[in-house]
Amino acid sequence: HPEAASRRGISDGDYVYVESPMGRVKAKAKLYEGTVINVVSMPLNIGSRGYEPWETGEEVNPMRLVKDGVDPVDGRFVNGTKVKVYRA
Repeated sequence: HPEAASRRGISDGDYVYVESPMGRVKAKAKLYEGTVINVVSMPLNIGSRGYEPWETGEEVNPMRLVKDGVDPVDGRFVNGTKVKVYRA
């Protein structure tokens, strides 16, 4: 979200690191008003060459950041995780 990015000194098109306890990836920031504030969304297969402006042809695998698990309260499968985002 542009507001959350602005607080971190990140502009649309900047390279950023997205980091979790599982690892870190470098990606180009694409700011979008429709994203929930303080939520990071990364499409899969972003490493492929495509026609969308955010598809740079650089290999990025956001699944490296996620630890799969089971919710201890209701037993459902979860694969979300908290991340830090900062300028590269």
